[in-house]
Amino acid sequence: MPRFYVPPAGCGGDSILLGPAETAHAVRVLRLGPGARVMILNGAGGRFDCEISAVEKRATTLRVIDSVVEPAPRPRVTLVQAVLKTKPMDWLIQKATELGVTRIVPVLTGRTVPDFSSAESGRKREKWEAVAVEALKQCGLAWLPRIEPPQLLSGFIETGTSFHASWVGALNVGAARLGARLDEVLPVGAETGELGLWLGPEGDFTASELAAIQAVGAIPVSLGPRVLRSETAALTMLAVLGEHFGR
Repeated sequence: MPRFYVPPAGCGGDSILLGPAETAHAVRVLRLGPGARVMILNGAGGRFDCEISAVEKRATTLRVIDSVVEPAPRPRVTLVQAVLKTKPMDWLIQKATELGVTRIVPVLTGRTVPDFSSAESGRKREKWEAVAVEALKQCGLAWLPRIEPPQLLSGFIETGTSFHASWVGALNVGAARLGARLDEVLPVGAETGELGLWLGPEGDFTASELAAIQAVGAIPVSLGPRVLRSETAALTMLAVLGEHFGR
């Protein structure tokens, strides 16, 4: 069944309206018309089984046949990710969404390659949100991750964000393996708060940045002997946690 995204504010009644962009995809690309069944996802747990009742040039009206609300995935997982170059960052947003990340915090570090203004930061965030929406529709996910505006790593640390447990990808020899002893730290079935994953840029965090991250409780972890790209490391960590919690 074709899947479309409509924000929660547009999913409150017996009918749902697709806007211009989604209408163009439904009508011009998929060739859907009145009577066709579609699935609407609102990114906040809602799934709506709908039927197209009317098609106009820039809008499509849907009749809601059935709906369910899925509980938010547990545990909540926040990815604190150093901003990468355009294509790797877009790819990471897409795949992290597919793997069920709850929140993505793009941070600017001492070795971050992109350098953009605050105005450009807003546009970056809008693009990343659009990438996440497309991943949501592709996978049929009920929950859309929250993507924060790009911000300085030091500023995020200063906000006092605390995690039930968190890990930072590290290249130093002797760091623990993420998968090792997870059952001891996070027993499956136990009540678990928000978890954090910290990943640096192409050149890794600086020594002072890594020390600051560890100072707020993050445990350095290794992903094996290979030096992985930042986006690969992030997805590996998300996959390990997902497997551990059956996500």
